[in-house]
Amino acid sequence: MIFIYFSKKWQIAVDILFTSIFDHEEIPYYKKTIIDNNSILAIEGNRIVGFLLLSHTPDSICRYQISYIAVDEEYRNQGIATKMLDMVESNVWLEVLNSNTDACNFYIKKGFKLYETFSTHDGFLASIFINTRNQEPVPC
Repeated sequence: MIFIYFSKKWQIAVDILFTSIFDHEEIPYYKKTIIDNNSILAIEGNRIVGFLLLSHTPDSICRYQISYIAVDEEYRNQGIATKMLDMVESNVWLEVLNSNTDACNFYIKKGFKLYETFSTHDGFLASIFINTRNQEPVPC
């Protein structure tokens, strides 16, 4: 398994993995995502088996938002998501639905701190987690 930074040549492969993992209702949000070149791809052979997609957000809580992180079901529980998170620089934030307790617990275990809880436009509770690696977050 190798881990590389995103480049446009991998876009179609990322799209295919995304649609195999996420619900079709998430696709319009994904299509609006501007993927930063600091995003991480996990590759086995010539196949993408995981990704951590970053969006540059310099005027927000932190420098980058983790827009999406996912690992192909067949490759889960092998430390791939952890390895990708370890490769990301500090000052990142992400949003997680509070109903996704596995994800919330995963990010807390990986050193993310709860920054804020809010209601989404659909009425669901969600939380913003930050990982600044001992730095203070940059306020909005």
